[in-house]
Amino acid sequence: MLFYISMVSAYTFLIKQAYTDTYIGDFETHLTFPKLTNRSGACIFKIKVDECDPREKIFYVDDIDKTSLDYDEHSNKLVYFSGKPGSSQKFEIIPVDLDNRVIMIAQGQQCLTYDEVENFFYKTKCDSQKRQQMFQMIELRPEIIHEHHVIPDIHYDESTCRTPFAFRENECNIREHDDLHHEMVHSVYPYSLKDRLSACATSLSAAARDQLLHRTPEVKLKSPVLREVYRSMRNSLR
Repeated sequence: MLFYISMVSAYTFLIKQAYTDTYIGDFETHLTFPKLTNRSGACIFKIKVDECDPREKIFYVDDIDKTSLDYDEHSNKLVYFSGKPGSSQKFEIIPVDLDNRVIMIAQGQQCLTYDEVENFFYKTKCDSQKRQQMFQMIELRPEIIHEHHVIPDIHYDESTCRTPFAFRENECNIREHDDLHHEMVHSVYPYSLKDRLSACATSLSAAARDQLLHRTPEVKLKSPVLREVYRSMRNSLR
């Protein structure tokens, strides 16, 4: 399960920074966080981002525990319902660092940060990088996406256990970046991951191609599929 961004239309793309350059073009964007789930249930949080201010309800489903998390736009708070009549608790949520997958909960000035490598959320104080508390491991089963039709324009890649970020069709848009390999495996059109990566490789700038040819970041990628995709993309430049 991972953090990803979805548009209402058929296009999806990577949010570049928090508070600045949030949009590419004039498209409406959605910032989507995964649920902290256990093996008994599943859900997806979906937050509409408008100048870094969520305006849309957050969808949360847990069929087993009968819990839900909703967004109250009048109070700008997340409302947690435990399933018991009259039981609810409100949490204010503020996006603070989209690049690093961090959201801030105003209560106690704490942050939730998604660790993509280890595949879990951990809670920190917002002024500290020290991990204060690790949350349970996050699990996303492919059938959840298909069963609930949560994000119809996103295709979950069962072979990589990821949902790639995507740009408008016919555009590569891989930016030169220190973590180039991260963007290459996430910033591609989701319908055919490997083919899209190979096509994007040919349109990289000279500087980006140089990074790709002389670095071996695939060793940082846990998934054998992603490592193979990266190698294939790099080899297409040789």
